[in-house]
Amino acid sequence: HTTSTSAETPYPGYTLFSTGRTAYLYNMDKEKVHEWSVREGAVKTSPYLLQDGSVLFPLRAAEFTFRPGGAHGSGTFQRIGWDGELLWNFQFFGENFTPSYDLEPMPNGNVLLCAGFEDRRFPGKLFEIQPQGKTGGKIVCECNVTEKLGGNVSGYINSVSYNASLDRVLINTQKPGQTLAVFDHSNADAKLLFSWNKGFADLGSLPMDQATTPTSLATLPVGRAHRRGH
Repeated sequence: HTTSTSAETPYPGYTLFSTGRTAYLYNMDKEKVHEWSVREGAVKTSPYLLQDGSVLFPLRAAEFTFRPGGAHGSGTFQRIGWDGELLWNFQFFGENFTPSYDLEPMPNGNVLLCAGFEDRRFPGKLFEIQPQGKTGGKIVCECNVTEKLGGNVSGYINSVSYNASLDRVLINTQKPGQTLAVFDHSNADAKLLFSWNKGFADLGSLPMDQATTPTSLATLPVGRAHRRGH
């Protein structure tokens, strides 16, 4: 018995991926365009290529006293310039929390981070961090996702995405809760606009009056919400 497989046609553009301490950028001709490296630690999820040619790395590195789990247990984030310069070296964790599985660079230069707390049964919080100098960061917004979802959703935050045109934040939580939720970033209270926990397969089959209340899913970056499988 012979099994044959073929790769899907790749999307046009460039591909950014990482292994170990290095991120690589390749073009459609399978040629390396550039690479960025960090000096310590290891990249555990996805690095992000920014508009200025730098790359933001979420890392597992350094010492810490508490770790509830997650890919970024040390709370270490580094931005490396095109020329290899270390532009930002930031650590963000507390006595009872560390960043978990995703982050989102924002157009204003800030970074959205999701964090898991001691009780890993629940989603935790979202933080918006404004970089300060080369090693600092200021919390400019904080959203307690667990409380917003009524404390009834289990599972850590698996991914986070920001829609600048709507000024809304989309998150999804991993199993067993597996919930999709949208928050209003323009609102100081980060109002919950939408949540869905009945399975992603059924979401597209909802009648329009149910699927789009109270906000339009057609204009949200829903495709990015389930891009990781941690």
